[in-house]
Amino acid sequence: MPDNSAKALLTLERQDELIFSGRSIRFDTPVIFGGQLLAQSLYAAANTLPRGCFANHLSAHFLNYGNPEVDLQFQVRVIKDGQSTNIRQVEVTQAGRLLMLSMVSFAQTSAGYEFFSAMPDVPQADTLTDDNSIRFGLTADQSAFPFSMVGCPDDIGHDVNTSSIWVRALIDTDHNRLWQQMLFAFVSDATVLQSALRPHRLNFGDPGLTVATMNHTLWFHRMPEIEDWMLIHSNSPSTGSGRGLSVASAFNGSGELQCTVAQEGVLKRGSA
Repeated sequence: MPDNSAKALLTLERQDELIFSGRSIRFDTPVIFGGQLLAQSLYAAANTLPRGCFANHLSAHFLNYGNPEVDLQFQVRVIKDGQSTNIRQVEVTQAGRLLMLSMVSFAQTSAGYEFFSAMPDVPQADTLTDDNSIRFGLTADQSAFPFSMVGCPDDIGHDVNTSSIWVRALIDTDHNRLWQQMLFAFVSDATVLQSALRPHRLNFGDPGLTVATMNHTLWFHRMPEIEDWMLIHSNSPSTGSGRGLSVASAFNGSGELQCTVAQEGVLKRGSA
């Protein structure tokens, strides 16, 4: 019997040196969740590296919806293998149809200048209650989503176009650095556009509302400590023309900036 746990479904099967196949996590939607494809693409790209190094940047364009009941193929292309940087392109296809195209950069770590912006003053995750749990529109059974997510109250003094959400993985990474990055990529697609909804008093899952990722970029400044609570604080500079843009900073519980995310998505009434 196949292992249908979230971790098993995010793990790809190698078909060739640069080709992998995979399956999808089933939620209550007819399409594949984009964060899953981000995580799986990172897995495919990382498993073609000539030596151990970790992603510093990922940029993806979502081109077509995918069917969660049909197998996926991940074709990796080697763009660069350098002294300190490796770059991969990943095409995600389904029955010959291109779903997502991404570029992933991997960099060797080295000593350098250290600075990061301060974490906003928000309540810590352990002070929030079940009333603050985020009901993401993917599934009615929240236990099927492999993360805990709690939102900070809207009345804590932030602007109307900001959102602060604490997230924590329910998948045991055993502190594996690739899996830490994969799981952060996964959940980043579930949180960032919340700030674009807030000016319009909207929520994921509202009847008749279409929210879909168009493009997604993230930068790993430091290794995301996703086994513990991380704060994703996002700001939406603009919504309009059926689209919304949000930019987010992700901090660990000690206030260290670990990742930055930018996402543009469809935001409108009716179908995409």
